[in-house]
Amino acid sequence: MSNETLLAAVRAAADPTPAPASAQTASASVITMAQHEAALASARREASEQATVAERARVSAILDSDEAKTRGSLARHFAFKTGMSAEDARAALAASAQEGDAAPASPLAAAMAAHKPASLGPGGERNAAAQPAKTVVAADIYARRAAQTGRR
Repeated sequence: MSNETLLAAVRAAADPTPAPASAQTASASVITMAQHEAALASARREASEQATVAERARVSAILDSDEAKTRGSLARHFAFKTGMSAEDARAALAASAQEGDAAPASPLAAAMAAHKPASLGPGGERNAAAQPAKTVVAADIYARRAAQTGRR
């Protein structure tokens, strides 16, 4: 019996609609339970082989793409840890930063990096290094407060 005949018999056996009595008698004489089991095993093997080939092609398409050359770790993640299609993975890789690139700076960070920081003193005056440092003496603060309030 050919594979096509076996597969047709398996499909007919899996069909939930009841067949007419004459067809049931005819199909019962066409295939045995052993043939049915053999056809199922063959179909499962073939489906498994096709799935393996398709998965290898997907992984290869992701890892061998031009986008993956500079984004290896992300490409491996998409290939082995997700079920993402090769086309979607390539699009995501193209939109991502290349490995080793610094994270894109915000406009504020870029503007701040472009200017040299001002040299200001504690009161906001420029060139703080040229002015002497001010010292705070707590006794002077208390004496001025006592003079203002009239207390001692």
